[in-house]
Amino acid sequence: MTCGKDDLKKGDSKFPFHRNEIYKDSMDLGFSDAIRTGGKNGVVFDKQHNEAYRDFLESTTVTLQDGITTISGMEAYESCVIKARSVVDNVIDNGLCDSMSFADHIYPDTFVKDTALELLRRRPRDEGQQQQSSKPWFLQVNFPGPHGPVMSTAAMAESVKNREWPAPLYATVDSKNKNTHVCPQQQRLSSLPPQPEFTGRCNYGAQIEHIDKLMSIIVNEGVRQTQDDPNAFILDDTLICVVGDHGEMLGDHNLSDKKKPWQSSIAVPMICAGSTVQRGQVYNSPVTILDLFGTFMDYAGVTVPETMSTRTLRPILDYYNHNNVADNGFLPVRTHVSSGLSSGKSDWRLVIKEINGTPYKLICCRGSDCGIPGPSTAKPKVEVVIYENGDDMEWSHLLYDVLADPLDLNPIHDLRQDLVMQLRPLLPTGWCPSPDVVSGGDAFIL
Repeated sequence: MTCGKDDLKKGDSKFPFHRNEIYKDSMDLGFSDAIRTGGKNGVVFDKQHNEAYRDFLESTTVTLQDGITTISGMEAYESCVIKARSVVDNVIDNGLCDSMSFADHIYPDTFVKDTALELLRRRPRDEGQQQQSSKPWFLQVNFPGPHGPVMSTAAMAESVKNREWPAPLYATVDSKNKNTHVCPQQQRLSSLPPQPEFTGRCNYGAQIEHIDKLMSIIVNEGVRQTQDDPNAFILDDTLICVVGDHGEMLGDHNLSDKKKPWQSSIAVPMICAGSTVQRGQVYNSPVTILDLFGTFMDYAGVTVPETMSTRTLRPILDYYNHNNVADNGFLPVRTHVSSGLSSGKSDWRLVIKEINGTPYKLICCRGSDCGIPGPSTAKPKVEVVIYENGDDMEWSHLLYDVLADPLDLNPIHDLRQDLVMQLRPLLPTGWCPSPDVVSGGDAFIL
């Protein structure tokens, strides 16, 4: 089962979001049940067919803070999205976004929580049994909140006000730069009534804290259901993982969003709990969220098909203990992990591999400008590849010690070309080809 912004079939306008007997979108995606939604901007601007959150907003009525005027939830939400975007684009807001119209009960993450509870009620059961359910089941809950635009309801914004929030690292102080705002509502008079707020690290934090509360509700609701259905959601037999799909620069190095190969952008939290999971353990070797699917299949007793590349993280979750790694002969699930993005000016791939106990990151960029964050004056290594057909292309690369340099301030490729040569073959085919590993045998370094 899946609910929320899962980004499956993203950009396919012909693919519906909601369960539909004609299109059977849930089955096409491999789910038995689904209540899927789009992104925060997409709800307003894409208007895709059968988008569940949009349908909810259009059917919901809210009251403005004057206590008299009523509008649709869609009108309030659209006004808030436009207001959030106006911080950057200077779009004029129509004034329908206020503390009462944009309240927690219509917030997108709250809606996803409600759909998760609905799917729990509709969970798989053995045929002919209304209550007992011995079938293993999987529920994926996808919260859209920690994505742009950063939006907090008045209550969420008030909850993080007057707290100390760290400023972005190595960022230029510029009041017009939304990336360097820490908490805009703290700059206003405390006597003013709370309002929805946009941008700022504190409002990003408000979104995270709101999701934390919603996840607690989902888990507690599952436990409550065990009173009527002993096999519905038994925590002793349930694996729960909380994970992000990408990072967020949050103003570090004057950058926002996820588009760069720096650790703040590519590293994501992954926290798992279950009756067999080792408690209090931190695993520092590289892993990928792509292996969560193999992990859940393993715990459910399902054999992963050979056609799938996903692997199981169960050896790490059940057996890893950082105090006796050498004694138990623990081996990593993968020898290395990869990431990459081709979007606008961002065109890069990277590989992270642990060598002699240290994880190293090799970044390969198409072109000569990888861009180095922060105050570093180092330059990427630039090479020109000339192909047999006469075409040439510039490639650049950077190497970092991930643990010693989590802010990507001190690249070490000039000092450790031996490591670069070890990692280059692990990049996707054709990226940063070297004299020893040439893509298809049709290129060489000039």
